[in-house]
Amino acid sequence: MPEREYDPTLQSPSERRSLLSQGILRLRRLFVQVANIVTLRTDTITERTSAAGVTADGVKLKDKAVHLDNAGASLGVVLRQAVTGVDQLLVRNQADSELAGLSASLGVYSDYLQATELRLPVQTELTISSGAVTVTGTHHVVDTESDAGSDNLNRINGSSDGSLIILHPIHGDRSIVIKHESGAESNNISCVGQADITLASLEDFAIGIYNVVTSKWFIMAGHAKYTDAEAVTAVKRETHITLAHSISGVAFSS
Repeated sequence: MPEREYDPTLQSPSERRSLLSQGILRLRRLFVQVANIVTLRTDTITERTSAAGVTADGVKLKDKAVHLDNAGASLGVVLRQAVTGVDQLLVRNQADSELAGLSASLGVYSDYLQATELRLPVQTELTISSGAVTVTGTHHVVDTESDAGSDNLNRINGSSDGSLIILHPIHGDRSIVIKHESGAESNNISCVGQADITLASLEDFAIGIYNVVTSKWFIMAGHAKYTDAEAVTAVKRETHITLAHSISGVAFSS
């Protein structure tokens, strides 16, 4: 049936009644009344005002993103696919201008996240300042203060219970020495093996987890290379040493 415009000055009373009846019928087909709830039945909802989005009970669908209001407040979060064709979800607070990778705060969860591939890209570079760095993510490269040839790392700030970190030196000619329980009480690093860890080459790295009970980062080396001093310190801690192969030309002294 061709579309006809309703104009009371042009149509007869019977035509006007017919057009009004058709309009009411279309509205009834569009909206379905279910238990005092009006449900919109349609395949596509198009925003009326350009770039305004569509709001439904605190959930706004806009530009292929989901906007979640914060209990009616002006702020909330935005969920959006990272790049078309890429299976990555990004999130941002609506007050922020940039989207970031999805993360979760501390809490108790009744579900879990299953990942077939875990990626921990390098985030910001950290420069040691007065023996300390402040982590802002999981994976960082670290530089010495004032580009010194070697620098001690005594404290790691930005700690949350169960947080993981991976640290690399950013330069192969500037060593990072992660100190084991050194100096002041505020220093919060405990190295596995109770000895300092030296990151002296680009391939070296350290992995750590923060324990809120002890208020310390437990750090272990991601390399098998020891300096002579580290090897001697490790041997001195042992009461018995088992050699897997026979050796010759080595003198032992107590």
